[in-house]
This record gives sequence, structure tokens and C-alpha cells, in this order.
Amino acid sequence: MKTRWVRQVGDGLVYAGKCIVYNINLWPNDASDWVDIYDGVDSVSGKLFLRMETAVVINREFRCDKGVHFDRGIYLDMTDSDDAVTVVFEPHP
Repeated sequence: MKTRWVRQVGDGLVYAGKCIVYNINLWPNDASDWVDIYDGVDSVSGKLFLRMETAVVINREFRCDKGVHFDRGIYLDMTDSDDAVTVVFEPHP
């Protein structure tokens, strides 16, 4: 499969289905912003994988060259609706 880049602004489903996540970038709008990344299709039934936080307005990056397997999808829950996150992943059938 081909690697995808998806930029999400605010909470939402990035991808539904099995995939491998390689990179997550948080672009906060304010200091003290955060994003929760879930393996799932929502924040209620999904499994929390990672919380990325920032104390200043600066990009934060999570990188895993070998990738992390997500079984159900990628869902993002952010502090503010104007924060942005870019996720690099590869879908799997």
C-alpha cells in the first residue's frame, strides 16, 4: 500500500481501518495545547495511544521509523478546534 499524509484541523477521524503510523506532527495554535491519538474510530471506544503536549507554540513530532500498528483506525481529540495535526500512515487491508 502507499503511504498517506493527512492533515486534520480539530477533532476527527483520520482513517478507519488497520494501518501503520509512522509520524505525527502537532501544530498548536496556543501554548499548553495537546492532542490525544487513539487507535480507534472515536475517543470513547478507541484505545489511547499517545498524548502530545506543548508548553509553547512550537511544532511537536512523534516519529517511529518502523511504524506502530493501529488495529481499528486513527482518531484525534484536540484541545482546540484550531489546532492541526499531520499523520503519516500506511493503510492495510
